[in-house]
Amino acid sequence: STTSAAVVSSGINAEYGGLTMCCPCITFGANAELLGEDWMLYCLFCMLPGPMCYFGPYIRQKIRTTFEIEGSDEEDVLTYLLCPCLAIIQETQQLKSAGMKPGGEAMNRA
Repeated sequence: STTSAAVVSSGINAEYGGLTMCCPCITFGANAELLGEDWMLYCLFCMLPGPMCYFGPYIRQKIRTTFEIEGSDEEDVLTYLLCPCLAIIQETQQLKSAGMKPGGEAMNRA
């Protein structure tokens, strides 16, 4: 089992990092879609600070549960409050390292 701080130790992937830093809603929606959520809805959530403080940690918790990564809801909330773009990049890299294709259909729409 891994800690949430070590979800991905390979650094920031430039392919997703640049897009996420410029327009995090697209990457966030794509990650949510890979986890069975609606891309457009989560893309919209990402544009608003209030919903993002709830739905960002929700997606992070789904990833932790899916891949049996240790962590807590409090850590997830703090991560999204302090560095949401880096949290999204880290989640994208986790999904990619698990063989899921971040962006699939969602990134093709952007």
